[in-house]
Amino acid sequence: MGILLGRKKPKNFLLSFLYRIQKLLPLSRKRKLHLFLDLEWIFDRLSHELSFKHYSVKDHPFWKFSYRVLYSNIKSSDRILDLGCHFGNISFNLAEKAKEVIGVDHNANSIQTAKSRHQRDNLTYVHADAFEYLSNNKEKFNVLILSHSRTSR
Repeated sequence: MGILLGRKKPKNFLLSFLYRIQKLLPLSRKRKLHLFLDLEWIFDRLSHELSFKHYSVKDHPFWKFSYRVLYSNIKSSDRILDLGCHFGNISFNLAEKAKEVIGVDHNANSIQTAKSRHQRDNLTYVHADAFEYLSNNKEKFNVLILSHSRTSR
């Protein structure tokens, strides 16, 4: 004899279907796990991308959390270098609190967009390769931001 608890969520047809189908897959448990982890990553990525179309930059939960973390770790006296600044969203928001922010991106169109969208007296955008900028610049920074940056070197 056991205890029967009521369902808290309605039955999901797709989930029930996939439970049945997975039993028919001629794969080892390890291969099924890898397949499902790949699918999990794919759906997570798709939902993440769609969320950026649903929320404005100001209201997106990802950005709200990111800015809260960043704001709590910078001071009004900080000089910030944002490598790979893209359209300057992060640079612009951090310039509200920091002493100075320099956004660097290798894409000239991104820098032009950043300059037209986001302006502050303590904010500068530079079109340059990150490695070249760092090699040719002897300025000191308190904070380095590398969001969504990658290297091909």
